Amino acid sequence: MPHDQFLDPPLPDVIAQWTRYVEALDPRPGDRVLDVGCGSGDPDVLLLRLRPEVGAVVGLDPSGARLANARRHTASERSPVFVRGDGRRLPFPEGAFDRVISADTLEWVRPPLEAVQEMRRVLRPGGRAVLTHTDFDSQLFGGVDARLSREIVHAFNDAGPNGTIARELPSLAREAGFGSVEVQVYTLVNGELAPGRYVWEIVETMRQWFASKPVVAPERFERWVAEIEAAAAARRFFYAVNRVICVCG
Repeated sequence: MPHDQFLDPPLPDVIAQWTRYVEALDPRPGDRVLDVGCGSGDPDVLLLRLRPEVGAVVGLDPSGARLANARRHTASERSPVFVRGDGRRLPFPEGAFDRVISADTLEWVRPPLEAVQEMRRVLRPGGRAVLTHTDFDSQLFGGVDARLSREIVHAFNDAGPNGTIARELPSLAREAGFGSVEVQVYTLVNGELAPGRYVWEIVETMRQWFASKPVVAPERFERWVAEIEAAAAARRFFYAVNRVICVCG
């Protein structure tokens, strides 16, 4: 889900969000870090910029196309290592990593518990895993018709594999065998509708999503977008969405 390519051009609010994830992961000098579901590779590049003292960062994704794109657009950086693989069967030995992170990925894994169990398997004793996911049903659009906004948000959430899986993360972590599970919530807030803001990206993602999954009439969606634009022009608009973060050990 959006938006995993955020460094070029920069999306400051998404960079701030990922900075918070890195703080929760707290990698130490020399640590080996695994990112399960690395997508564009931008999160791994940012991690290396923020914590250049780490030993290595490995990004895993099942999509060869996404990994090829990640390798292309991270070529000028201190590059992470990108590996193609299935999160339910990680191609690494037990205890191979000091830190493991997975963001906005488990919604797409069936069953997600197998992936969380694998993350625990490849994490060394005393290591730390961070599981985080957007709760897409928690999106708030201020300054617009509440009933119509609920319709759009719920339709977008329900048209995906599991838009509320963020609420399952603590139980998944405990069932996978993590003895310590600390739950945090990060709220991304936008006060304006403009390119370079997450809300701009999510509205466009919704437009594309509903074009492929016609669960909302196009005229209702465009009416909602017009209301957002009018609210933004009148400085009555704001947006917020929650990300659930589970810090596991």
